[in-house]
Amino acid sequence: MMPDKPGPMELQTAEELAALADRLGELETLFGARAEPVIRSVRAALLAGLAARDRGDAPAAVAALQRAMAELVQLFGSVDAGEAAAMQELVGGFRRAMARGEHGDAGRIAADMRRRSGAVERAAPPADED
Repeated sequence: MMPDKPGPMELQTAEELAALADRLGELETLFGARAEPVIRSVRAALLAGLAARDRGDAPAAVAALQRAMAELVQLFGSVDAGEAAAMQELVGGFRRAMARGEHGDAGRIAADMRRRSGAVERAAPPADED
């Protein structure tokens, strides 16, 4: 069961995954139209993972995220096998950290994956002050 109030790492991770799902179309620039079915599948898996998380179904959330990561690794492997192997190692580390409930480690691994992919981390918009 997921906690009633997510901690900062969990909230940040959920927001980052939602942003990733929104920006997956940018990968078509790199991979072309052949990537479109994979990108649709990855987006669906990410959104399913977030929905499972919101329902408190941690095992389903982790499984969906792992499925999305595995598909991304395969896509990257079609271009650079060495980078795909490195990403696969990170995915394995992420999976193990999540299985142990070590969200801090999982967050650091996710940040490394984001860095390696070339994704840009964007600052959150400032909170409205009334």
